[in-house]
Amino acid sequence: MKVALTGPACSGKSTLLRDLEQILKKRGYKVKVFHEIARDLIKESKHLQMHKLEIKLFRMYLRRYEQMKDADIYLLDRDLPDVLFYTLLYDRNPDMILLAEEIESAIYRHHADVYLLLSPLENWNSEGRLALESEIKIREWEFLFWRDWLFNLFPRDVFIVDIDMRKAGAGEVANLVELYFKILKKKNE
Repeated sequence: MKVALTGPACSGKSTLLRDLEQILKKRGYKVKVFHEIARDLIKESKHLQMHKLEIKLFRMYLRRYEQMKDADIYLLDRDLPDVLFYTLLYDRNPDMILLAEEIESAIYRHHADVYLLLSPLENWNSEGRLALESEIKIREWEFLFWRDWLFNLFPRDVFIVDIDMRKAGAGEVANLVELYFKILKKKNE
């Protein structure tokens, strides 16, 4: 089963991913984690244009699906829809439409079984963050955009869950992941 943590910046995705990995491994699941690649690439590639960066990220996120072979649960810090959302939100290149169509087509072939859409946190460590990530109003607006697109993008057999880490702990989210794992396992038998 593939579980993607998605949503605007500074919503606790990386922290939740680390905690879920530990909890699910303790419960006996074979877990493989795919950490976020966008932030490091953006920091390293400040000279790249937004459009070229999105193309590169799209290819890198797509390659992760080729590496999914032997785990019970794959935890993904961001996924292909994140590239699509940022392309639609911020890319002003004329070729953006073609890239968005290519990403959307890939999403229909390769997507997670569960998307945990995390609400933006008001308090976070701003050290090392991108300028765009510092504005809570922007991140709240992005969250609404994510929610709308996720629910319209996927068929009914993809689980999409809003998670607010101010109200739910990692143990509760792990219980939810475990429940979806059991549902999908039973469905595939």
